[in-house]
Amino acid sequence: MLIRRKPYPTDLTDAQWEVLKPHLPAPHKRGAPRTVNLREIINALLYLACTGCQWRMLPHDLPPWQTVYEYFKKGNNPVTINNQNYTWSSGANSQARLTRPR
Repeated sequence: MLIRRKPYPTDLTDAQWEVLKPHLPAPHKRGAPRTVNLREIINALLYLACTGCQWRMLPHDLPPWQTVYEYFKKGNNPVTINNQNYTWSSGANSQARLTRPR
């Protein structure tokens, strides 16, 4: 899916997306087809993690905060960006954070 918006500095690069894409869950075989662009979900989570904004304050050109939050709640799976391992975690008020293990 092509992103038709001005990119944010926190957005995944094409190279990062190609590394991350194989590790994302495949769509379920049953039920309605996926209508959400997973790259945009990750971009929204990165925006939250880097800016520290509130869920409801996500910019209007990213997926709705409720959708992003549902994907965030589904899993705290490790993510590798620029050869660094990160884990999604929630802090106070369920704020998305990208933390690196020590």
